[in-house]
Amino acid sequence: MRKFIIAYVFIVLSSLFLVTEASAAQLNDRQALLGLHQAKAIFLVNVRNPMAVEHLMKVIGLTRRQFLSQTVTPIS
Repeated sequence: MRKFIIAYVFIVLSSLFLVTEASAAQLNDRQALLGLHQAKAIFLVNVRNPMAVEHLMKVIGLTRRQFLSQTVTPIS
């Protein structure tokens, strides 16, 4: 029974991640970045979870590409 509950929780959390990722692709932040020439993003990194670090690296790359596609220079 415990394995079933753990598997169920994992499936639910995985599906939430997929829904969040799909809706994030449809977001339009053009209005929020209007008039900006430079921007900085700050990310909280939990190094104890390698999967979270891997996902965060993808998010950082995506954020950088989105800044550049809207002619906003990412600064460090």
